[in-house]
Amino acid sequence: MGLLGKKQQCVVCGKELGIIKFRLAKDTYLCADCNLKVGNNVKYIDINTVDIDDLKEKVKQYDDKEKENMNKLSDFNVTKKVERFISIDENKKQWYTSSGATNINQIKIYNFSDVQNFELLEDGETVSKGGLGRAVAGGVLFGGVGAVVGGVTGAKKTNSICSKLQIKITVKDINNPIVYINLINSPTRKDSIIYKTVYNNAQEIMSILQLMTDENKDIQQEKVSTGSTADELKKYKDLLDSGAITEDEYNKVKSKLLGI
Repeated sequence: MGLLGKKQQCVVCGKELGIIKFRLAKDTYLCADCNLKVGNNVKYIDINTVDIDDLKEKVKQYDDKEKENMNKLSDFNVTKKVERFISIDENKKQWYTSSGATNINQIKIYNFSDVQNFELLEDGETVSKGGLGRAVAGGVLFGGVGAVVGGVTGAKKTNSICSKLQIKITVKDINNPIVYINLINSPTRKDSIIYKTVYNNAQEIMSILQLMTDENKDIQQEKVSTGSTADELKKYKDLLDSGAITEDEYNKVKSKLLGI
């Protein structure tokens, strides 16, 4: 005990508290790290509502998720990257963006097949769209920069300043169906090198996303085609087994269906 009395400690991790601390109740505090992990930015709570065991469990869950995400990211082999906006593992057919993330737990790895639709937004207006069911435009997969896919759907902007440029991606995740890649977040002149460079990045990302969805569509069509062929073969095999057709007739149909 010093002249100023006993040092205050975090009720979860026991760390000695400094200037930055979050009071939950009388003599009950969280350090900044634990406050972030429990997602609780309320400084004052009725003493009767503070469940320390629950807080400790939330911190544990956060730490477990952080370890899991670190392991996933360490296994992620970046074969293609567009600046800081998007990272891609072509071999695993996965991608992620760290745009807007303040910690590793906010980074999520997605499969190519998770991408459904996407659009480029400039100051809230749609500039271009792409996704499943749309035609691909420009470039070989992960090759040179292609043209922005889709047609211009929003009105042409005459403003010489862009305050926000982002790509909105719809993914197969019912809890978090929208992913944003933030490209510009502050007023930027459209005749500047920064704007032109970032807009080129946007074009490349849009083309990559389109190629992801086209690849997914091809895989789905192949599965449907393979399933249809198998169903047809089974139907004719049943006819052969029942004596409705001869083995020669069955073999002819089989060769035609399999393309041999």
